[in-house]
Amino acid sequence: MSRRRRIALLMASVSLVMLAVGGVVALVAASPWEPQPPLPPLLRGTTAGGGWGSACPPPKGISVTSPLALSPELSDRLAQKFPPGSSSDDLESWLLGMGFENLPPCEGDITIHVAVFRQHGGLYPMTAFAYWKIDDRKIVWTKGFVFLAGP
Repeated sequence: MSRRRRIALLMASVSLVMLAVGGVVALVAASPWEPQPPLPPLLRGTTAGGGWGSACPPPKGISVTSPLALSPELSDRLAQKFPPGSSSDDLESWLLGMGFENLPPCEGDITIHVAVFRQHGGLYPMTAFAYWKIDDRKIVWTKGFVFLAGP
């Protein structure tokens, strides 16, 4: 076999390997094991708490004795970025910019606002809720909840 032929075969082999590696990288990048959309920085490294999963007042006739299922990391991040007296509109815009969606205010107290971030697919998709109570468009308090779904 001529040297030119061996070089051509070698180059073809390298091209095939590169194509195969590129295909594997593409598969990993679009892995069905990863929930979508990716987590925004606010939610990375947060943990879920156990207990009552809402900052809304419980419906009439329901007694809640368990603590709130707060995510300590999410609650701290919300409180640091938007302490009491901060603009409710700024918090809402910030959350929407990270992929959260507004939900209706709490039924039992319309001064408590709610936004949700939902992942889909993968092994452990996250759902996170941000709650904030307002008075005259200013934040009174914020609370964060994280829930992970499993297989």
